[in-house]
Amino acid sequence: MPKFLLRYKFGKANRPVRNYEAIVQRYQERLEDAKGRTFKGSENMKVPAFSEKEYILNRIQTEQKKLQHKTKTISYKNLDTLILPHPLMGKMPVREIIMWTAHHVEHHTETLKAKY
Repeated sequence: MPKFLLRYKFGKANRPVRNYEAIVQRYQERLEDAKGRTFKGSENMKVPAFSEKEYILNRIQTEQKKLQHKTKTISYKNLDTLILPHPLMGKMPVREIIMWTAHHVEHHTETLKAKY
């Protein structure tokens, strides 16, 4: 989606970008507040079979590399000023969405490794 449409639809950042630790802490607080509620996208998710472990881990790595590649094409200014909606965290600058994604992917990767 073109940057001007993102600005038109969601606005632009009105605060400085938070650091990684602040994003993780805020996410944990929001999760605690939402305890017991399931978000629409997760309602029908099934626990993957053990046989799917390697496939899922490979997909996570592939998607992570694709995100890294796409991120390199965004200017520092746009990383800090363009905002996107997050269902739990609200509107966040793209840079914060990327940091949140890194935390989220790491969390689920560790869960997969530990439980399967």
